[in-house]
Amino acid sequence: MSLNVDHDVDNSTKYAIKAKNLTKTFKNGFILSKKPKTIVLDDININIEKNKIYALLGPSGCGKTTLLKCLLGLLNYDQGEVFINPESATKNNNKKLNLYNLGYMPQETCLFSELKISEIFFYFGKLYSMKNKEIIQRTEFLIDLLKLPSKNQLVSNLSGGQARRTSLAVSMLNKPKILILDEPTVGLDPMLRKKIWDFLIKLSHVENTTILITTHYIEEARGADCLGFMRNGQIIEENSPTFLMNKYRKQILEEVFYSICENQDTFLEDENDNRSITGSNLRPEYSYPNFDDTNKPFVQSHHIQDEYKISYKKKSSEKISFDRVAANFYKDSIKCLRNKKLLFIQFLVPIIQITFFCLCIGRPVKDVPIGYVNYDTGALNIGEQIINLMDNDTLNKIHFDNFNDGYQALKKGKIWSLFVVDQNFSLDISRIYLTKEYPKSINNIIHIYTDNTNQQISLAIRDTLLRAVKKLADVFLKKEGSNEVEEDFELNGELDYSKIINEDRQEIKDDFDNFYFFKFETPIYGQNEAVFTNFMAPGVALSVIFFVSVASTASNFEFEKRVGLTERIYISGVRTVELLLSQLVVYSILMAVQVFIILGLLFVFFMLPLKGSFILLIGLLLSQGFCGLSYGLSLASVFHGEETVIQVTLASFYPMLLMSGIIWPLEAQPYWLCTYVSKLLPLTYATESFRAILEKDWGLSNEKVYRGYL
Repeated sequence: MSLNVDHDVDNSTKYAIKAKNLTKTFKNGFILSKKPKTIVLDDININIEKNKIYALLGPSGCGKTTLLKCLLGLLNYDQGEVFINPESATKNNNKKLNLYNLGYMPQETCLFSELKISEIFFYFGKLYSMKNKEIIQRTEFLIDLLKLPSKNQLVSNLSGGQARRTSLAVSMLNKPKILILDEPTVGLDPMLRKKIWDFLIKLSHVENTTILITTHYIEEARGADCLGFMRNGQIIEENSPTFLMNKYRKQILEEVFYSICENQDTFLEDENDNRSITGSNLRPEYSYPNFDDTNKPFVQSHHIQDEYKISYKKKSSEKISFDRVAANFYKDSIKCLRNKKLLFIQFLVPIIQITFFCLCIGRPVKDVPIGYVNYDTGALNIGEQIINLMDNDTLNKIHFDNFNDGYQALKKGKIWSLFVVDQNFSLDISRIYLTKEYPKSINNIIHIYTDNTNQQISLAIRDTLLRAVKKLADVFLKKEGSNEVEEDFELNGELDYSKIINEDRQEIKDDFDNFYFFKFETPIYGQNEAVFTNFMAPGVALSVIFFVSVASTASNFEFEKRVGLTERIYISGVRTVELLLSQLVVYSILMAVQVFIILGLLFVFFMLPLKGSFILLIGLLLSQGFCGLSYGLSLASVFHGEETVIQVTLASFYPMLLMSGIIWPLEAQPYWLCTYVSKLLPLTYATESFRAILEKDWGLSNEKVYRGYL
């Protein structure tokens, strides 16, 4: 929201900031909760005289910080008005409020722990468009004034008092016309507190700076020109220290505050008595200054629309400041490079996930224990031959003497399948082979008992069995050219099998070939043996880059918002788009490294087949990274608290992985889920696009490819 500043201002204007009937409430519980709201600011009226020090005093929880945030436009208030004197807010006859003339120190230190003191000053100085020489001069002056440690000291290594003094120095860096300080002297020794107050008095009276300060130390506020005593969301008294001490005949300001509180309690008791008699709802009349002079040239702010929206920000039509974008890029780059553990994790996560995916998913199973019991008494012992031809790398075959032993081993989980060969299995198979008669059922078969709790192992055992049967069939066909078959088969007196073989060998061979009544030709796309790794790899690669971006962005923004850093840099004039641009540049560099790590592991180390364009895959992964950044920003703006954001990120990871067709085909989903949910997820079309590039060599002209970038 912007302010229109009226330049027809009388130089005798007295106040720099004032608020009229300011009210702020907070909801209790959930949004739909019917609990009454908590009143934090109750019809506040406050006047801050130009070029004076106004000290706002009161116990913790009385609403001091909330009032400051409402005056700064960081919080939305329910009703009331805030007025800003244009002489204290504008610069160079500009018709817009100039945030460069505003200094703000939050209650928390709100400093970037990864930066050095000199880097903190340089960063905020550039936000205020200060020259390098001016930044250096102010840095040296403030370090000497506030007795700060070396300018090369990291903020993370500062003590609590040093960090607060550094935060105070940042608020005074740009020589603001209005300085708002939220408990700047907490944790400082008395000598340093006195020195700071002496400097603030000089700053106000000599350099014409308006100062609004809150403090717990009531006695130190003697140096203020005006005191505002706040309690239970109301300013109960407002006047100069001398006037108040004379009025209440006290020599100590704390005793003055106690007297004011006692008077308020007495008044409230009388008010309750009157209310019980008359039923009226009287409000106390405190000694507020007269607000009837509303014709004075103050600028009225519009009501703030969104919570945490800066009411003094510049119009959207104003150009983006290169200085502020560069300053934020400078800050984000240093934060990233200094946090070596986090940087290491950023690059390690893709390596770990892709490596273990390729090592653990889609590879053929090995050494699966199965059992077999062979009751076959035929000379050929075809059942034994089938079992022997089953791949020894895939299966670990264990022989059992009887069915009960094998079945108990299966029930105890020692084996995955049990093969039981009937007594006359070879004889029945021989008869079918030689007579070319295929009965509807065979009396003697191989019984297979399975543990189907693991589908992939069950499929592997079945596949191995079919391959063994095919190998055995090929062996018999090769033997037909010799007399080995005649010698092998056990002859039955009713049939002359040797005559059948000798007279019609070719017919038998052709008929056996027809037993395989289908043939898989060379696939148009993919390989003869479908590899599950190739199916899942695109989705896994995209999900890694997507969720790494989500986690890093959401946690970073939420952390800065939680500790007040976002508010502080907004007050310094930074626009949201400038902050996003700097983040975009920094995370783009990180994503580029992550993309090359992922693709290098997939195609160089694990040698996945690639038929399409490597450049298209890079672009697709980067686009998913940007989607992750957007999703992370959305989470940080909707939810409050790092733990909540992380929980929501984790909660969305698994459903998105399942519904995007990464693990299982979309065609297996119910129609409504696939159409109205799955296809709206960011990873769904991107995964299809990756697969099309990977194994089909399709380009952007194909719909399935280009919609993955949208």
